[in-house]
Amino acid sequence: MKHSAQQDGFTLIELLVVIVIIGILAGVVAAIINPAEYIAQTRDARRISDLLNVQTSIIGAIANNELQLSDTSTCGDCNSIDSSQTIDGTGWVRFNNVSGNGLINWIQVLPKDPVNEGALMFSYYSDGEAFELNAVLESEKYMDYMLSDGGNDDNVYERGFDLTLN
Repeated sequence: MKHSAQQDGFTLIELLVVIVIIGILAGVVAAIINPAEYIAQTRDARRISDLLNVQTSIIGAIANNELQLSDTSTCGDCNSIDSSQTIDGTGWVRFNNVSGNGLINWIQVLPKDPVNEGALMFSYYSDGEAFELNAVLESEKYMDYMLSDGGNDDNVYERGFDLTLN
């Protein structure tokens, strides 16, 4: 009586077929999820939140006579790339420091854009009476924010008292 050898496990071809199927499914899932868009949305949500925090801080400090807006028409570096994050009026948000505290009672440091290079930066403009904070958003989800923010530039997300300063 001869016993036939029983085959245990998978053949190399079967393993390769399973690996190819998993690779195809992973590619389809990655295309559907679009991780780059989700990362851009995360950065945009942070940009919007950061600008709102800076705007609230400036308004609070003005209301408490802690700072006075100054004209930034000659400021070539009132942005988060070329200037510092200091909150004493010498950072990328420029103002006259009335109380000596700057924005210390409102915010610990001026934020930087999550990418902070090229057009992806925070910028600040003031005519001494009003101010405008700007950021370029990069995700499809938040593109409407730039169109509906009430400002004069549809390619920039704008916050502040006067959204026509830049």
